[in-house]
This record gives sequence, C-alpha cells and structure tokens, in this order.
Amino acid sequence: MDMVKAAILLALGEKPLIRSTCRKGAAIRFLCAEPGTINSIDGIDSSKRVSGICEVDVYKKVGDTVMPLIDASGRVGHVISVAKNVKSAIICAEQAQENIFIDTII
Repeated sequence: MDMVKAAILLALGEKPLIRSTCRKGAAIRFLCAEPGTINSIDGIDSSKRVSGICEVDVYKKVGDTVMPLIDASGRVGHVISVAKNVKSAIICAEQAQENIFIDTII
C-alpha cells in the first residue's frame, strides 16, 4: 500500500483504495531500566535471534543516564516482532524483551 498516496487522496477529500495485503500480527515492547547510569547492556544478540523478531533497538549506551519512566523519554529501547497472528507476535516480542538486561548504577 502506498501510504503517501493514500494520505494525499484523503487530504483531497477522496477515498483511497486500501486493501490488506498481509494477514499477520505485529507487536512492540519497550525496554526500560532503573534510573541511573547504564553500567552494562546484555542480551541484544540473543534477542535478535528470537523467532519473529524484526527489530531490536537500544537508544542508549553504556555510560548514558536513564531517567525515571514518566513518559516515552524514559524508554531505553524497543523490540518489534511479526508472526502468524497477534498473540504469537506478542509472545515473541516479550521473549526478546526478557532477554535484554540493562544494569544501572546510581
């Protein structure tokens, strides 16, 4: 689907033809850590090997400061999965999320 074309057609008051081309599920899970300075980050490679994982992104690195989780700026990263259905995608994303350990010190 061409999302740009669809957005333009909507802005012009026209109805875009939108067809589902994929019948799968997707999930995202965010990585969080205790506030403090990141001492170590482990498990990224094992998370990438989880079946269905298409993206693992850690926004911070060792030495960076983690703020309290009040809003999205307190997130440390995310994992995204795609699977045969939503339930399976959630299981994959949560498994990958659980593999990542972010140690912080105060």
